[in-house]
Order: sequence, then C-alpha cells, then structure tokens
Amino acid sequence: MANLTNAFTIDALIQEFGALYLNNGQNLSSLFKGLMQPGKTLNLPGIHHIKTNESVWRAANPIIQSMLQGFQIAFTPKGNVDFHPNEIRLQQMKVDLQLVPHLIEESWLGFLNGDSDKIEKWPITRYIMQQILDSVEQDKELEVAYKGIHQAPTAGTPNNASQVMDGFHVKLQQAAADTQYPLHVVNISGGGALTAATVFDQVEEFCHTLPERYRSLPLYIFMSDDMRLAYLQTKRDRGFYTIKDDSEITTRVDFTNSHIVSLPSMAGTNHMWATLPKNIVHLTKRNLSTAHMDVQKSDRIVKVLIDWWEAVGFICNDYVFATAPTVATT
Repeated sequence: MANLTNAFTIDALIQEFGALYLNNGQNLSSLFKGLMQPGKTLNLPGIHHIKTNESVWRAANPIIQSMLQGFQIAFTPKGNVDFHPNEIRLQQMKVDLQLVPHLIEESWLGFLNGDSDKIEKWPITRYIMQQILDSVEQDKELEVAYKGIHQAPTAGTPNNASQVMDGFHVKLQQAAADTQYPLHVVNISGGGALTAATVFDQVEEFCHTLPERYRSLPLYIFMSDDMRLAYLQTKRDRGFYTIKDDSEITTRVDFTNSHIVSLPSMAGTNHMWATLPKNIVHLTKRNLSTAHMDVQKSDRIVKVLIDWWEAVGFICNDYVFATAPTVATT
C-alpha cells in the first residue's frame, strides 16, 4: 500500500494529530485551502464558446477584392471573393486519479468517511472530485490558455499541463505566418517588447499605428497584469487628468474605444496583442464537471477518470493585431 499512488497525502496530519479519529467538531469548514487561480482567459465576456461533437472546427473567411470601377459600355470584370479556410483542431486532455478512502478513517479527517462499503460515494471521494475542477481551472489559466504548446505524451507517462493544448501564443504565431491571410503585425519603435517604463507610450503607439479603418473598433488589448499596473501608474503620474483618486483612472486608451485587459495566463511575458472579443473562439467537446467524471471502484481503490477536448483560436485573422516580439518564433 505504501507504494500506491494516492490522490491525497495525510502523513503530516497523522504525525501531528495522531493515527486515530476523534470527533471534535471538525468538518469541511475546517479545511482551509490556499487561493487557487480562477480561469479568466477562457471566460472573457463576449468570446464565442462553441460546443461541438467534432474534433475539428471548420469555417471560411471571405477575402473580398476591390470591385468598384468607372463606367464604360464594354463588360470589364474586376475583383472576386476568395474563401480562405479556417480550421481549428481540438486537442484531447484528461485527468486520472486514484485514491484509497479507507486511509482517512483513523485520522483527523475521519469525518470524510462513509457508513457504507460504497467508498466511491464517500465524502472524501466527492471532495477530491471537486478539487479536480479547481486544479484543472488553475492549470488551464496559468499553463495552457496562453502559453500552452501541444505535445503528444510519451506512452505510459503523463506529460505536463502546458503540453495538452496550443494556447493563444501559438495561435498568434500561426496567424502571423499565414502567407495568404495573416494577422496584422504592429511594428513599434524601440522593438515593441513591453517594459514597465515604456508600456504607456507603446500602448498609445500600438493603437495609433493600426490601419485607420480599425482604430474605432472596441478592441481588447491583452498583456500581463504587471504591464497593466505600470500603464495605469504612468497614466496617473503624468498628471493629465483632474481626478479625486485612482478609481477614476480607467484602462481605456485615450482617443480610442480600446481597453487594456490583463490576463493571468500572460504573466511574465512582455507581449501585447489585441482583437475583438467576439473574434475569439473557445471550443469544447464534452464537459469538465463532477457529473461527467467516471468513478470506478476496484477492491478498496477508487479511480476517478475524465477526458474532454478543447481548443482556442480566431474567427478572422484580419481582426487580430500583435507586436512583432509577440509573434516572434525565436
């Protein structure tokens, strides 16, 4: 039993409180968990959440050429509509856990046991199932949504969370490399990599460098929260505004309809990119929920299994903008 992989460890608890169960009124409210990172990137307001039964989502982008011309009697055809394929492949991911519920019976956690032999229904099993959701939500935000790079696992060996799916950074690089229908690479003086000292000026230059027909769009300009804070502090320190306190300083970029949006998934990066929220696609096949978890009992071992598919991408590259360092491949 000592070599069995278990979904929880109580050795320190037993060493401190003893290998016995005493009912001293402890319950779930006695379990204090540290802060878990909630999902933000894949829950942005306005993005398209699409449920599908397919493993590939396909659409097409019409590219319309100029058709207007001056009048003449002769028939002189000009222009066409070219339909550019847009394909987003969903990638499969899973959680496999096993636990031995009986281990808690002679411990302080004994209140999470059950009266029946159906250990797959004990409170400790249901508690661990709920923790799966919180853990996966954190992994998806911090490791997958922006920084993820898909890599097939080695047979028999679990791979890292960051390898389960291509995140937005990969999608931006792919869109920049599309020779027929690329996103807009915005070249900013000084190289374009954000720093706390330059972020305010670079954001304004980013917006003012956009082709004129796009400047009025209500874009989300994405960056790390460190860069967002530096942007707001610079906005305050330059003293352009008469304000009562910092609550009146907004993330709207002056003279535009665009707003700074910080993403936990971009922590530690000096990247900046923008798009319309409705241009972002989050695809899922099957749901991640306790109701969809497969709970199996074998002797005194409980296994919890769940698998599903996800992907992110853009509906139309023409509404995506990124600085050159953001899409650089080296």
